[in-house]
Amino acid sequence: MLLRRFIQHATFKRYGMHIHRNYHKKGSYSLKELFYDDNKLRHVLTQQEKGLTVKNSTITGTMFGKQYSVMVLGIFDMMVYRNLLIDADPGNIYIKLTEQGTIRFYINPKAVLSLNKLTAAEKNLIMHRLIEQHITPLFIRVGDMTNSKAKHLYSLVTHNLFQRSEFLKARFPNQKDLIESYKNSFISHELVEGYTNPLHFTFRSVENANGSIRYIRNHCCLEYLRHDGDLAACCSTCPHTNK
Repeated sequence: MLLRRFIQHATFKRYGMHIHRNYHKKGSYSLKELFYDDNKLRHVLTQQEKGLTVKNSTITGTMFGKQYSVMVLGIFDMMVYRNLLIDADPGNIYIKLTEQGTIRFYINPKAVLSLNKLTAAEKNLIMHRLIEQHITPLFIRVGDMTNSKAKHLYSLVTHNLFQRSEFLKARFPNQKDLIESYKNSFISHELVEGYTNPLHFTFRSVENANGSIRYIRNHCCLEYLRHDGDLAACCSTCPHTNK
Protein backbone atom coordinates (compact mmCIF):
# COMPACT_ATOMS: atom_id res chain seq x y z
CA MET A 1 0.00 0.00 0.00
CA LEU A 2 2.82 2.44 0.90
CA LEU A 3 4.58 1.58 -2.35
CA ARG A 4 1.45 2.22 -4.43
CA ARG A 5 0.84 5.57 -2.73
CA PHE A 6 4.41 6.63 -3.45
CA ILE A 7 4.53 5.61 -7.10
CA GLN A 8 1.21 7.26 -7.90
CA HIS A 9 2.62 10.68 -7.07
CA ALA A 10 4.21 12.18 -10.20
CA THR A 11 6.37 14.55 -8.14
CA PHE A 12 8.73 11.75 -7.17
CA LYS A 13 9.18 10.56 -10.74
CA ARG A 14 10.09 14.14 -11.64
CA TYR A 15 12.90 13.86 -9.14
CA GLY A 16 14.14 10.69 -10.82
CA MET A 17 13.19 8.55 -7.81
CA HIS A 18 11.90 5.05 -8.49
CA ILE A 19 10.78 2.45 -5.96
CA HIS A 20 11.38 -1.02 -7.34
CA ARG A 21 11.76 -4.45 -5.81
CA ASN A 22 14.65 -5.06 -8.22
CA TYR A 23 16.27 -1.75 -7.30
CA HIS A 24 19.69 -3.41 -7.12
CA LYS A 25 19.34 -4.52 -10.76
CA LYS A 26 17.80 -1.33 -12.09
CA GLY A 27 20.61 0.86 -10.81
CA SER A 28 24.19 0.72 -12.02
CA TYR A 29 25.94 1.26 -8.68
CA SER A 30 25.08 0.97 -5.02
CA LEU A 31 26.10 3.91 -2.89
CA LYS A 32 28.32 1.60 -0.86
CA GLU A 33 30.29 0.85 -4.03
CA LEU A 34 30.83 4.55 -4.65
CA PHE A 35 32.09 5.01 -1.09
CA TYR A 36 34.84 2.41 -1.44
CA ASP A 37 35.64 2.04 -5.15
CA ASP A 38 37.47 4.99 -6.69
CA ASN A 39 37.15 3.61 -10.21
CA LYS A 40 33.36 3.36 -10.03
CA LEU A 41 32.92 6.82 -8.55
CA ARG A 42 35.28 8.26 -11.15
CA HIS A 43 33.26 6.53 -13.87
CA VAL A 44 30.02 8.09 -12.56
CA LEU A 45 31.59 11.55 -12.50
CA THR A 46 33.02 11.07 -15.99
CA GLN A 47 29.59 10.06 -17.27
CA GLN A 48 28.08 13.15 -15.73
CA GLU A 49 30.81 15.38 -17.12
CA LYS A 50 30.14 14.11 -20.64
CA GLY A 51 26.37 14.29 -20.31
CA LEU A 52 26.40 17.84 -19.01
CA THR A 53 29.23 18.92 -21.35
CA VAL A 54 31.15 20.27 -18.38
CA LYS A 55 34.62 21.70 -18.98
CA ASN A 56 36.40 20.96 -15.72
CA SER A 57 36.16 18.67 -12.71
CA THR A 58 35.28 21.36 -10.15
CA ILE A 59 32.12 22.22 -12.08
CA THR A 60 31.36 18.50 -12.33
CA GLY A 61 31.62 18.07 -8.56
CA THR A 62 29.44 21.07 -7.82
CA MET A 63 26.82 20.05 -10.36
CA PHE A 64 26.83 16.56 -8.85
CA GLY A 65 25.90 18.08 -5.49
CA LYS A 66 23.15 20.19 -7.05
CA GLN A 67 21.69 17.20 -8.89
CA TYR A 68 21.98 14.95 -5.87
CA SER A 69 19.94 17.42 -3.88
CA VAL A 70 16.85 16.39 -5.85
CA MET A 71 16.79 13.11 -3.95
CA VAL A 72 16.64 15.05 -0.68
CA LEU A 73 13.84 17.19 -2.11
CA GLY A 74 11.98 14.01 -3.06
CA ILE A 75 12.25 12.75 0.50
CA PHE A 76 11.02 16.12 1.76
CA ASP A 77 8.07 16.10 -0.64
CA MET A 78 7.15 12.58 0.35
CA MET A 79 6.94 13.63 3.99
CA VAL A 80 4.63 16.52 3.15
CA TYR A 81 2.47 14.96 0.43
CA ARG A 82 2.22 11.39 1.66
CA ASN A 83 3.37 11.31 5.30
CA LEU A 84 6.04 8.79 4.31
CA LEU A 85 9.78 8.70 4.91
CA ILE A 86 12.59 6.94 3.03
CA ASP A 87 15.28 5.28 5.08
CA ALA A 88 18.17 6.39 2.84
CA ASP A 89 20.68 3.95 4.28
CA PRO A 90 23.29 3.52 1.52
CA GLY A 91 22.33 -0.12 1.10
CA ASN A 92 18.78 0.88 0.15
CA ILE A 93 19.65 3.01 -2.89
CA TYR A 94 21.27 2.37 -6.26
CA ILE A 95 21.92 5.09 -8.82
CA LYS A 96 22.14 5.28 -12.58
CA LEU A 97 23.12 8.16 -14.84
CA THR A 98 21.26 9.03 -18.02
CA GLU A 99 22.99 10.00 -21.25
CA GLN A 100 22.26 13.63 -20.34
CA GLY A 101 24.16 13.24 -17.08
CA THR A 102 21.16 13.35 -14.75
CA ILE A 103 20.90 10.95 -11.82
CA ARG A 104 18.21 8.31 -11.36
CA PHE A 105 17.65 6.81 -7.90
CA TYR A 106 16.36 3.24 -7.45
CA ILE A 107 15.12 2.56 -3.94
CA ASN A 108 14.34 -0.55 -1.93
CA PRO A 109 10.55 -0.70 -1.31
CA LYS A 110 11.23 -1.80 2.27
CA ALA A 111 12.86 1.58 2.87
CA VAL A 112 9.51 3.41 2.49
CA LEU A 113 8.14 3.95 6.00
CA SER A 114 5.02 5.54 7.47
CA LEU A 115 5.79 8.57 9.61
CA ASN A 116 2.75 7.70 11.73
CA LYS A 117 4.48 4.51 12.85
CA LEU A 118 7.79 6.15 13.75
CA THR A 119 8.64 7.74 17.07
CA ALA A 120 10.39 11.11 17.04
CA ALA A 121 13.63 9.38 18.04
CA GLU A 122 13.31 6.84 15.22
CA LYS A 123 12.68 9.60 12.67
CA ASN A 124 15.72 11.53 13.91
CA LEU A 125 17.92 8.45 13.60
CA ILE A 126 16.77 7.90 10.01
CA MET A 127 17.49 11.54 9.16
CA HIS A 128 20.85 11.31 10.90
CA ARG A 129 21.67 8.20 8.87
CA LEU A 130 20.78 10.03 5.63
CA ILE A 131 23.19 12.83 6.45
CA GLU A 132 26.00 11.11 8.33
CA GLN A 133 26.20 7.75 6.55
CA HIS A 134 25.04 8.77 3.08
CA ILE A 135 25.40 12.42 2.04
CA THR A 136 28.50 13.28 4.11
CA PRO A 137 30.83 10.48 2.99
CA LEU A 138 29.64 10.73 -0.61
CA PHE A 139 30.13 14.49 -0.85
CA ILE A 140 33.54 14.30 0.81
CA ARG A 141 34.69 11.74 -1.75
CA VAL A 142 33.21 13.68 -4.66
CA GLY A 143 34.86 16.85 -3.39
CA ASP A 144 38.26 15.17 -3.07
CA MET A 145 38.00 13.65 -6.54
CA THR A 146 36.82 16.81 -8.32
CA ASN A 147 38.63 19.52 -6.36
CA SER A 148 35.28 20.95 -5.25
CA LYS A 149 34.35 21.75 -1.66
CA ALA A 150 32.04 19.44 0.27
CA LYS A 151 30.75 22.47 2.22
CA HIS A 152 29.54 24.02 -1.02
CA LEU A 153 27.73 20.81 -1.95
CA TYR A 154 26.02 20.68 1.44
CA SER A 155 24.97 24.30 1.05
CA LEU A 156 23.35 23.59 -2.34
CA VAL A 157 21.26 20.82 -0.78
CA THR A 158 20.09 22.99 2.09
CA HIS A 159 19.33 25.96 -0.13
CA ASN A 160 17.05 23.80 -2.27
CA LEU A 161 15.28 22.64 0.90
CA PHE A 162 14.67 26.29 1.89
CA GLN A 163 13.35 27.13 -1.56
CA ARG A 164 11.13 24.07 -1.68
CA SER A 165 9.74 24.76 1.77
CA GLU A 166 8.52 28.18 0.62
CA PHE A 167 6.75 26.59 -2.34
CA LEU A 168 5.12 23.96 -0.14
CA LYS A 169 4.00 26.51 2.45
CA ALA A 170 2.35 28.57 -0.27
CA ARG A 171 0.59 25.47 -1.57
CA PHE A 172 -0.45 24.19 1.86
CA PRO A 173 -0.88 27.33 4.02
CA ASN A 174 -2.59 25.36 6.78
CA GLN A 175 0.47 23.15 7.18
CA LYS A 176 3.19 25.79 7.47
CA ASP A 177 4.33 24.69 10.92
CA LEU A 178 4.48 21.04 9.90
CA ILE A 179 6.43 21.83 6.73
CA GLU A 180 8.86 23.98 8.71
CA SER A 181 9.39 21.15 11.21
CA TYR A 182 10.06 18.68 8.39
CA LYS A 183 12.56 21.08 6.80
CA ASN A 184 14.30 21.52 10.15
CA SER A 185 14.58 17.76 10.57
CA PHE A 186 17.10 17.79 7.69
CA ILE A 187 19.24 20.62 9.04
CA SER A 188 18.95 20.43 12.83
CA HIS A 189 21.96 19.97 15.10
CA GLU A 190 19.65 18.10 17.49
CA LEU A 191 19.09 14.87 15.54
CA VAL A 192 21.32 13.07 18.01
CA GLU A 193 23.09 14.37 21.10
CA GLY A 194 26.28 16.28 20.39
CA TYR A 195 25.81 16.24 16.60
CA THR A 196 26.98 19.03 14.30
CA ASN A 197 24.87 18.87 11.16
CA PRO A 198 26.79 19.81 7.97
CA LEU A 199 23.48 20.78 6.34
CA HIS A 200 22.86 23.54 8.89
CA PHE A 201 22.97 26.84 6.96
CA THR A 202 21.14 30.14 6.88
CA PHE A 203 20.48 32.20 3.74
CA ARG A 204 19.69 35.80 2.91
CA SER A 205 16.07 36.17 1.84
CA VAL A 206 14.68 38.50 -0.84
CA GLU A 207 11.04 39.38 -1.39
CA ASN A 208 9.80 38.85 -4.93
CA ALA A 209 7.41 41.24 -6.70
CA ASN A 210 4.47 38.94 -5.89
CA GLY A 211 5.30 38.94 -2.19
CA SER A 212 6.85 35.46 -2.15
CA ILE A 213 10.30 34.82 -0.71
CA ARG A 214 13.39 33.48 -2.42
CA TYR A 215 16.65 32.62 -0.70
CA ILE A 216 20.02 33.57 -2.16
CA ARG A 217 22.59 30.80 -2.35
CA ASN A 218 25.71 31.16 -0.21
CA HIS A 219 27.76 29.52 -2.96
CA CYS A 220 27.29 29.54 -6.72
CA CYS A 221 26.50 26.18 -8.33
CA LEU A 222 28.78 27.17 -11.27
CA GLU A 223 26.08 26.47 -13.84
CA TYR A 224 26.95 29.72 -15.63
CA LEU A 225 30.46 28.41 -16.34
CA ARG A 226 28.88 25.80 -18.61
CA HIS A 227 27.85 28.80 -20.71
CA ASP A 228 31.27 30.45 -21.09
CA GLY A 229 30.85 32.49 -17.92
CA ASP A 230 27.74 34.29 -19.14
CA LEU A 231 26.03 35.68 -16.02
CA ALA A 232 22.73 35.67 -17.90
CA ALA A 233 22.82 31.90 -17.38
CA CYS A 234 22.81 32.29 -13.58
CA CYS A 235 19.71 31.25 -11.70
CA SER A 236 17.55 33.81 -9.89
CA THR A 237 19.04 32.82 -6.54
CA CYS A 238 22.71 33.09 -7.58
CA PRO A 239 24.96 35.20 -5.32
CA HIS A 240 26.64 36.65 -8.42
CA THR A 241 23.45 38.41 -9.50
CA ASN A 242 22.03 39.21 -6.06
CA LYS A 243 24.70 41.34 -4.41
